[in-house]
Amino acid sequence: MLKAVNTVAALLCISAVGGLASMRTANMGCKFGIIGVFSDLVSTFCAMRAEVVLVGLALMAVVGAFGLAVGYKVDPIALLLTVAAFHSLVGLAATSTSIGSFYDNPVAGASLHNSAAIVGDFIGGVTLTGSIVAFLRLHDLKSSKALNLPGKNFLNLFGLFAFYLLNSCPRSSRARAWGASWACLRT
Repeated sequence: MLKAVNTVAALLCISAVGGLASMRTANMGCKFGIIGVFSDLVSTFCAMRAEVVLVGLALMAVVGAFGLAVGYKVDPIALLLTVAAFHSLVGLAATSTSIGSFYDNPVAGASLHNSAAIVGDFIGGVTLTGSIVAFLRLHDLKSSKALNLPGKNFLNLFGLFAFYLLNSCPRSSRARAWGASWACLRT
């Protein structure tokens, strides 16, 4: 039953994004989004083990307070700022969900689950950092001039290599032997 609720909730959230595309359907899109997110939250908490429900509620309170603080700082008329600010929360949620998903099921080896966790981490991290930079630039807290670091290509290659190295641990059959990877959180 929970998988059906999750599927309907996902479809409602996708419909919400489509509904928010125009002023005429924005009210409907907002309602679809509220119903979709709320029903997915309820089904998620129903599926959680009892010992982690309090942790989930505490994390929701912390992130909700952060979102509320950002929401009060951003003028609702400044739509681009609002989108950039809350899009960073989407990146944080994607990264946290990927890490939590792997933490809940830390099986070593190449699998669809591990690959999805790695890709979700990467996309969530890029979304988080890119949205923060966009918010800072739109809010005139950071210059829009391109940042030109010496050796920036080597820094990018080093970051990509470090990401690959740290994320090869969940795909390795010797995942427990690696100490520098989040795959070893449960040991």
